[in-house]
Amino acid sequence: MSVPMIEVKDLTKHFGGGANIVKAVNGIDFKVRAGQAHGFLGPNGAGKTTTIKMLVGGLSITQGTATIKGYKAGSVKANSLIGYVSEQPKFFDMTLFKYLIYMGRLGHLGKAEAAKKAEELILWLKLEEAADRKVNNYSSGMKQKAALAQALIHEPEILILDEPTANLDPVGRAGMIEHILELVRDRGLTVLVSSHILGEVEKLADTVTIINKGEIILSDDVGVIKDQLAGNHFLLETSKNELILERLKRLRYVKRAWIDDENRIQVVSEKDDVLEEAVTEIVYKSKAIMMSFKKRDVSLEDIFLSSVSEKNENGKGGASHE
Repeated sequence: MSVPMIEVKDLTKHFGGGANIVKAVNGIDFKVRAGQAHGFLGPNGAGKTTTIKMLVGGLSITQGTATIKGYKAGSVKANSLIGYVSEQPKFFDMTLFKYLIYMGRLGHLGKAEAAKKAEELILWLKLEEAADRKVNNYSSGMKQKAALAQALIHEPEILILDEPTANLDPVGRAGMIEHILELVRDRGLTVLVSSHILGEVEKLADTVTIINKGEIILSDDVGVIKDQLAGNHFLLETSKNELILERLKRLRYVKRAWIDDENRIQVVSEKDDVLEEAVTEIVYKSKAIMMSFKKRDVSLEDIFLSSVSEKNENGKGGASHE
């Protein structure tokens, strides 16, 4: 099996000491495989940014390990494989074109190669009209594009993005997501993206890790998690909902059934295979029309809220530091 592009084992970061110790990240483990888009999620203060800073070498590791394609996180080799966009990117006092060439040279590109790559990225991100303006004078949306360009100038294998759509309007967010999707879909980059906008992550991510209070509470394939959370929860629409509902409630393996605000019957059953047969029979005998019968759709927001609320109810985890 190939080496994971990102792997953390027992990764821990504590600040302070003694009675004042803050456990920002507390022994977490997760992997990101080549070509995956991996969502890294958690509420504010969960430890997301602290983890990302350890991955890119911006913070030392208290305990455990973090590797980038097998190389120690923060090493020269590991950093050469990473393109990084921070939540609040900072720029030198340069025009975009000169800034990208400069960053390319830092990434060991020749001057001509850096200039060529800068031109390609400027065109791809539709920033050509602003290429000779200083980046510090850009709007928030243009700065995010410029940050993405600098992350890509040295042609990394891995992109680590911390809130890449922060402070963008809906049009800007949609454009940024489309650019990231293209990098994964068409160029095969591996992406770790942290964002609080769950609908955007859902469009991008194959796998997710959810962190809360410095600890991993869930890490798996998005489809697998959705199936697990949906469980035996079904949505049914018929021409005689009230009658069908009463008959469903009589089934001993139906745990709960009700009609929701959208006039759908929601059914939670202990036995999904038996329920499917029973629903078909009940609808037929009731001389009703079945419009639809399916498992409840589960969103990434459902997964996030369910996981975080369960963690909070258990009361585990110490102080946090983002």
